[in-house]
Amino acid sequence: MNAMVSNPDALVRDFTPDRCNAMLPLVKAIVWDIVTLATEITSRNERIESLENSRTRPGNIGDFFAEEFQEMEDRLRRDCEQLGEYIDELNALGLELHDAEMGEVHFPTVLEGKPGYYTWKLGEDSVFPQPYMV
Repeated sequence: MNAMVSNPDALVRDFTPDRCNAMLPLVKAIVWDIVTLATEITSRNERIESLENSRTRPGNIGDFFAEEFQEMEDRLRRDCEQLGEYIDELNALGLELHDAEMGEVHFPTVLEGKPGYYTWKLGEDSVFPQPYMV
């Protein structure tokens, strides 16, 4: 579930390493929720696909578990909606989620008049101090 998610309506921010690091307690909490939920979504989606494949084979149990299957699909839909809300929280802070499963976030900045970003990944204590140019 690698996803480059950006908010084209967000103002371009000029983050500094100090400002990025000051935001990390909040960002860590949001990204922890994103990574946890993204992992669950991937796992649940794989299970649903596996069950869908077994339901179409001859001699299977048919729709015996149709209600439970529908509940799994409903839960997956709700989880995807919740994941979108978490991503919106990051976007509202002016940040971009680069990878939901790895928990990588970009902090936009301006380098020599051009767009760039600082990067941080869940588990790291601070942003990578060298910004990347876009």
